[in-house]
This record gives sequence, structure tokens and C-alpha cells, in this order.
Amino acid sequence: MLTTSTSTKISRSEAIELLKAHRKYGQGKIFSVSFTKRADGERRDMQARFAVKNHLKGGKQPYKPADQALMTVFDMAKGGYRNINLLGLLEVTINGQRYEVK
Repeated sequence: MLTTSTSTKISRSEAIELLKAHRKYGQGKIFSVSFTKRADGERRDMQARFAVKNHLKGGKQPYKPADQALMTVFDMAKGGYRNINLLGLLEVTINGQRYEVK
């Protein structure tokens, strides 16, 4: 996770709304997120972007991520699409502002 000078504590629902707003208005800017993985409870730190289309292969997901409290992003380090576990959010950093999920 990137180190920033300021940190704000927000609720999980506020963090989810923040991510949704960034998806809609963030113009594809990179952001950082930390969450616990659903499969094994391990912490995952990720630098990601929304609105990445050039790696799509034309397939369709067999489920709606939102129905399972997931949000699909493009993982910058792994170079592929990944899902964020919204129920396991720990931190979100957008535009240099760090938000800790309480």
C-alpha cells in the first residue's frame, strides 16, 4: 500500500460508495486497495484501475460480481482482471487520500 500523509476512517459502506464514484468519475486513474481475500482470509494489496478494456477477450462472466459483493478491476501488477472482496475492505487510497475502513 502506498504511504500517504493523511488518513481518514470511513465505514465499509462509505468505502464501497467511494469506489463506485471512482469507477464512474475517476477517468481510469490508478488507485490502491487492501482487502481480505474471500478464499483464505489472506490480506491482498492491489494497485488497480477501472475502465480497462484492451485486455477483454470477449467472454462473459458466469455471475454478476455485485451479487456476490465483488467489484471487478484491472490489477496493474498482475496485468489481468481481478475481483475486490467488498466485504473484506481494509483500506482504499484514491488521489493520495488514504481511507481506513473501520
